Amino acid sequence: MSIYTFIHADHEKAKELMHKIEQLGTESVEERNSLFETLKKELILHAKSEEMAFYDPLKDFKSTKEDVEHGEEEHQDIEMLLDQLSDIQLEHTQWRKKFPELRELVEHHMREEESEIFQTPEK
Repeated sequence: MSIYTFIHADHEKAKELMHKIEQLGTESVEERNSLFETLKKELILHAKSEEMAFYDPLKDFKSTKEDVEHGEEEHQDIEMLLDQLSDIQLEHTQWRKKFPELRELVEHHMREEESEIFQTPEK
């Protein structure tokens, strides 16, 4: 399995977790929290690994530097939303309104990585 296949599989795993979270009913708060904690750990580990393995070396190339900086900014935005959603004081309805923002940003980021950042070194 190539590193690019592994990254894509990791992206698919995150999408699946987000889908499961969105499908839960309002009575499934404990399950939602458990799945969210798993998602949060996976996303943070994934982002840190990408930054070390790909982003740092790709910063040295003019053709990828701007994409890498944009990717790092999105990682920061994702972490900020994860922190907001981790706030135990956030009411269920507020949490449900904020989670789609996270899903949308994560999926947007994944599409960009797979079509722009990771296509360059793979070709």
